[in-house]
Amino acid sequence: MWQELGLFLLSSVKFLIAPPAGIALGFSFLKTVIITIAGGVSGVLFFYYFGRIINRKINKIIRKVRNKNCEEEPPPKKFTFTNKLIVKLKMKLGINGLAIASPIIISIPVGTMLASRYFHRASPIHFVIWVVVWSLALSGISFFFREILIAQNN
Repeated sequence: MWQELGLFLLSSVKFLIAPPAGIALGFSFLKTVIITIAGGVSGVLFFYYFGRIINRKINKIIRKVRNKNCEEEPPPKKFTFTNKLIVKLKMKLGINGLAIASPIIISIPVGTMLASRYFHRASPIHFVIWVVVWSLALSGISFFFREILIAQNN
């Protein structure tokens, strides 16, 4: 019970290590896939909609600050390296690239919050699909190497 809950929570935040952890705990392939998909999808939905709420609050605060300083001319936008990188990735990869990379390269919370910030009209379905795909792939690879994983766990 507690191991399943731990795997569920792990897969909702750092998905890459959840399927190997499930196999290392001695779970079957099917049980690992079901728990990691459930945790990953829950994480995607929670952090996507939580990110939207946070973005609205931040935008509201920024508008209030700008309205207080309306007499002043707004400062020119700064094009930092990070801003340029975000724009470049957004234009080249789009929501699909972010959804593919989110569960394994960056974490689910970071990826879904970026999506809620920069892709306003996109739904989290892209992330859900790739969580399922990555869960099957990573669980399959982990199940193939289960002897090594279980030996390291003991």
